Amino acid sequence: MKSFYSILAALVVFSSAFASEKKKTTTIAKKSTSAKAITNTSSNAAASNENFIYAGPVEIQAISASKVAKTPIGNEYFDYLGKNLNEQSVQDMIVAIPGDYDVANTEGNLFYIWRSSGLVMKFDNKNKLQQIRFMNGKEFMGSYCNAFSKELPKKLNFNMKRSDIEGILGKPVEMSNPSGDERFFATYSIDYNDYAVVITYNTNSNQEMSAGIEDFLIMKTVHQPSSSNQNNQSVIADAVVKNNSTISIDAAQPVNFIGRPSSDPAVKKYIEQLGDDGQLIKYDESTQVINKNAGLVMNFDNQDKLASVMFTSSKNFLGQSFKQYQGNMPADLNFNLTREQVEKKLGIPAQTSNNDKDDFWAMYVLNSGTDAVYITYNTKSTDNTAATISDIRMEKLK
Repeated sequence: MKSFYSILAALVVFSSAFASEKKKTTTIAKKSTSAKAITNTSSNAAASNENFIYAGPVEIQAISASKVAKTPIGNEYFDYLGKNLNEQSVQDMIVAIPGDYDVANTEGNLFYIWRSSGLVMKFDNKNKLQQIRFMNGKEFMGSYCNAFSKELPKKLNFNMKRSDIEGILGKPVEMSNPSGDERFFATYSIDYNDYAVVITYNTNSNQEMSAGIEDFLIMKTVHQPSSSNQNNQSVIADAVVKNNSTISIDAAQPVNFIGRPSSDPAVKKYIEQLGDDGQLIKYDESTQVINKNAGLVMNFDNQDKLASVMFTSSKNFLGQSFKQYQGNMPADLNFNLTREQVEKKLGIPAQTSNNDKDDFWAMYVLNSGTDAVYITYNTKSTDNTAATISDIRMEKLK
């Protein structure tokens, strides 16, 4: 199924940005098991910024002769996300992974690259492990990486198609197929301690359920930004935690906010007025404001602009129980309408799902082609026109 949110091309993180990164990347270290991990704050001008901790060159301390090196398998990789490079458990893990690795410094981030093992780890400018990427035999930073051949997280494997993946992980929460790119990217939220999986499929179609996996990465989601964070995400966070008096929620209002930043006074006030049940989930390049009691999800893109609004009926979504949205919805829709009634109002859908493992969804074009509404129906059948609405997502067409 198409996701509930529009992921931007920038969320691809490990993919589309690397054409430019190749020119900025310098290999600064090779695998070593003889020296203790160090940080060198005098080797980089960026270290003068008090928020920047220069992470390289780094050499990893050897595991003692009495200690058995253990390579992570499957879901064990999740346990290392968010840990610091200087933690002994992380260093032990790095030493235990088979094969030599290169270490590349790109704009303050460290990439540990095992080309023979098909594995890439990204540490941020404070030495925290941010992402782990599993390759399926492709070029990375200018050189070929083998396919990762050991057990993958979540029991995935590179022989699976997108339909198989979504049978395991569910529907993606974000999707992107940038214009001119031959790949399609999908982000899945998983229950393993609030992590996400970003999969690159070998197609540029968001409809092709038979597409194969080009590679995928895992990362940890962040529910609350630092209290010292003064950027636009703190504007959203401030609004989420406030609890003003309860008001009637007007569905037309959040739809009209699409394209506005979270700092817009009207947007901020609206989030505040939703009440104190708000949650903030921050991904690398997008932020979601989720309110279970209101039955509403607002997705902000990497420019802090509202990209889409989703209204949901009472159901389990993202591992949580949502109440049914009670306000008015776009195009006079309501959760009691059947698919037949919807299509009498909106016409024939421009896109539909073709995956019988997930609920059927359809996309309808509104307002002379400027807007799109995605409707998920309470059925897996493509022929059940009596099915009612499960959720509705509204976004602008580009």
